[in-house]
Amino acid sequence: MSRLNILTAGILLLVGGGGFYGGLRLLGWEAQVAQSAISVLLMLATAGWAVFYAGRAMTGKMAFHSQRDTYRKEMIKQKLAAMTPEELAELELELAQEGLAQDLAEKIEYPENDGIPSQIG
Repeated sequence: MSRLNILTAGILLLVGGGGFYGGLRLLGWEAQVAQSAISVLLMLATAGWAVFYAGRAMTGKMAFHSQRDTYRKEMIKQKLAAMTPEELAELELELAQEGLAQDLAEKIEYPENDGIPSQIG
């Protein structure tokens, strides 16, 4: 999340809470009861956010994880592009012996006609 998004969310939360409090006061709620209702609402929102955040962290669906995966894939692509045809053939043979060639081909998307042997890419 960018700083602007966080600032916007904070301002919306502040204005929304104030508006909700004002609405409760206009409906005839006493100040202390309206404050308690706003506090409960804020606590529930915070708990919901914490549960949502923990779920994203445990499942690996955070921005850091996706950036790291993209970086790793790009590094592999660059290393493969820098290899000579002999080195690629040797790598292909090693992967075939270990049974990993198919797994690698499924995990990495290669641009077409970039010199990578057809059995890997």
